[in-house]
Amino acid sequence: MPKEISALNTYYLLYYLETNYPEVDFEQIISRLTDGSDYCVENLQTGKLEQVTLSHLKNSSYWFSHDFIQRFYDLIGEHIPDPRLAYKIGRTLYKTQPLIKSAIGIPLLGLHRVAHRVSSEAAKFNRTKSYHISDKARGYIVIRVVHQPNIIVNEFTRQWNAGVITSYALLAGARDVSIDIKTIDPGPQKLGDPGQTIWEFTIRYKDPTIAYRFTKAVVFNLPWVRELIERADEKEYEHIEQIRHLDHVIQERTDQLVRMKEKLIAGEREIIESKIENISLALISTEERERRLIAQNLHNNVIQLLTVSRMHVETVLKEVQQKEALTDIHQKLSLAIDNLQALSFQISPSVLYDYGLSAAISCMIEDINNNHGIALQFKENFSSSIQLSQDYTILLYRTIRELVITLIKHGWIKDGCIELYSKETCLNISFHADHQDFTPDLVEYDFTLYAIQEKIKNLKGNFSIEADKKGETVITISMPLGVICDL
Repeated sequence: MPKEISALNTYYLLYYLETNYPEVDFEQIISRLTDGSDYCVENLQTGKLEQVTLSHLKNSSYWFSHDFIQRFYDLIGEHIPDPRLAYKIGRTLYKTQPLIKSAIGIPLLGLHRVAHRVSSEAAKFNRTKSYHISDKARGYIVIRVVHQPNIIVNEFTRQWNAGVITSYALLAGARDVSIDIKTIDPGPQKLGDPGQTIWEFTIRYKDPTIAYRFTKAVVFNLPWVRELIERADEKEYEHIEQIRHLDHVIQERTDQLVRMKEKLIAGEREIIESKIENISLALISTEERERRLIAQNLHNNVIQLLTVSRMHVETVLKEVQQKEALTDIHQKLSLAIDNLQALSFQISPSVLYDYGLSAAISCMIEDINNNHGIALQFKENFSSSIQLSQDYTILLYRTIRELVITLIKHGWIKDGCIELYSKETCLNISFHADHQDFTPDLVEYDFTLYAIQEKIKNLKGNFSIEADKKGETVITISMPLGVICDL
């Protein structure tokens, strides 16, 4: 396999894991990773190729491919589901680095110089990325990590780097260290993807005095003192981790409560909207029943009586000499019958129940054109196989009539075209008009248009007013077929 990452990294990683997680069988993890694969290394004594084993990972003289190490990290994450694991390991990795063994005066260097040395030393142990200091100031430094092309990395690696950088900052004598990670380029997600993974680690810290750094440089060279300092650092880190864990738990619980609250609110909203929809349909249905009853009473009683009366007058007219008074009565009866028939149609057109929405709209347009002296047109492209429920048939008819009458009342239209058509999963009614005063913002100023819009929204439909490419204003009502059709 390609020699990209030194076993110096895996040596300490396994030391840390075996010390802190003795229950995990790392031999089994390596076997699972290498079985049926071509993950092999050249034996340093015999020169022969052999499959990677745990002993190879603990020998700092061996090198491994980036792909192998990433898969190894993934398997570790499966067995130890701690999102901070890589950071914890990286934070103490400095103990194995030759830089620390040879540089007794690390604290004297200060963080900026240590960062420069670490950036140059890191390339000796990992050939897949480079480190650069992109910005620095007192108490502040930014390290940019740039990976080679076609290198796919995971979160374990990112947290590992954050831990390593933090550890060197602490070793250099910095105090109150915090680190922020920013992804400049996420890089490739699979082989062949373009890009390079680029991270920026921003380290903020308190720069200690030269006396403090000098003292730490002297005493850190004493093994027993170094051990005490390291133990104290570990205890402090454990304390900080406990606080972070509690903060994380609190945040998770808070987020969970927020999600539960949002879910409850959404559920209540759906219930309320459903109730509004049911109430709206119930009101429409009740109102229509009353309208139809009134229309039937007008037709079966009043109009019938007037018609019979007119017939009697017509019979008398044939027999009497003085016809002027009776003729006047006959004309008034005819006018009353015509007006009542028109009123009956407006209240509840029988054609709506007998022949459906299209026929009712066509009759309505003809009636409106005759009564108001305008020239509306009606077009339809509506499949007869679509069976609308009676409630929604009434709703749409009433809405169209209310809309047209409103526009006529304000003088916004004198002609235009109403289209009824089905498109994909919706039934659409579009009204096209060409008038300078008829603009898309009318819904903000006219209560009737606003009420129509809200009614359609409550019934899961859409109401829009907009200008088309021809300069015409188009009102569109769109209703889902799944809502308005009989199943």
